[in-house]
Amino acid sequence: MAAQRTLPAKQITLNMALAVDSISFDAVRVALNLVANMQRLEMTARFFIQRLEQSGISEQRRQPVSEIDYQALREAAERAIPAMERLLMLPVDDDLLSEQELKDYGVDIDALNAFKFLAGPETVLALLDEINALEETRINDVCRIAELTKQLESAKSKLNEQREYYEGVISDGSKRIAELESNEVREDGNQFLVVRHPGKTPVIKHCTGDLEEFLRKLIEQDPLVTIDIITHRYYGIGGQWVQDAVEYLHMMSDAGIRIKGE
Repeated sequence: MAAQRTLPAKQITLNMALAVDSISFDAVRVALNLVANMQRLEMTARFFIQRLEQSGISEQRRQPVSEIDYQALREAAERAIPAMERLLMLPVDDDLLSEQELKDYGVDIDALNAFKFLAGPETVLALLDEINALEETRINDVCRIAELTKQLESAKSKLNEQREYYEGVISDGSKRIAELESNEVREDGNQFLVVRHPGKTPVIKHCTGDLEEFLRKLIEQDPLVTIDIITHRYYGIGGQWVQDAVEYLHMMSDAGIRIKGE
């Protein structure tokens, strides 16, 4: 069955056919490259848009995409390539060829016409406009990502400064605690007792031997006795620190309390 005729029925030369229909092998390849570049740019733009959306950038920055059917355009261009290759294999000085003769040479006229229909001037201009728009969007997104990266690096730098500062504070505090602990006087051998018998002046006693045994004997002698055990850093008169018995005696004396030492 004969295919639908879409080219002029009159005989045309090969050069005229190429000129009238504006179809050439290079044009098909250029169109394929346009489609491929368009798809790559769109994928790149979508990647940056996704990155920006994850960073909280408004979706309003996205450029509109036309209704071009990229897949159909690619398939039409791929089908047109063999037809163009067959067409270019014909002798340039051949006699006039009819549409049927072109088909007899294996030239797929329908594929050429389908590509011509899909890849018209409007489609090419739309592709170029989209490439420019996506390229501009990509440049803007790259600049925005660079700005976000700079802000992130600045935040990291500030965090590092804060971390170093607080590490220094903690280190100084640890050193100070260690210093205080090393200077602390232990209770062992640094205790004295303030013994108070009812109706009598308090006296200072220093423990000899076991402290519990020493206290037990004092209590056995006078069950009503009260005993203060004074050690390093115990509070004395007026909430002052007491370092030793001599200091305690001075504090008591200054407070007007008479103490009889033993």
